[in-house]
Amino acid sequence: MEDFICSLPARVDARNASAIQEEVMAQVEQAVSSDCSRFVMDMEETGYLSSAGLRIINMSYKRIKGAGKEFTLKNVSDAIRDLLDVTGFSGYLPME
Repeated sequence: MEDFICSLPARVDARNASAIQEEVMAQVEQAVSSDCSRFVMDMEETGYLSSAGLRIINMSYKRIKGAGKEFTLKNVSDAIRDLLDVTGFSGYLPME
C-alpha cells in the first residue's frame, strides 16, 4: 500500500489556520477512506508553526490513528522539532 502525502505550507498561524485546517482535514478523510496504510505530513516547506498549527497536526494524528492507520511527520526543520519537543508532541508523533 502507498503512503498518502499531505504537505503543509511555509507558515501556519492564526491568520491562515482555518483554511489550512479545512484543507488538511479533507485530505485526512480522503486518506481514511483510501487503502493507504500511512498518512505522511510533509513539512519540508514549513518554517513557522503556531499553536493553531499544532492543533491541526494533533487533530490529523488522532483521526488517522483512530482509523487504524500510521501517521508520520516528514522533513521537520530543527526549529519545529524543538517546538514539538517543548510542547511534548515529539513524545508521541513519529518523525522521519
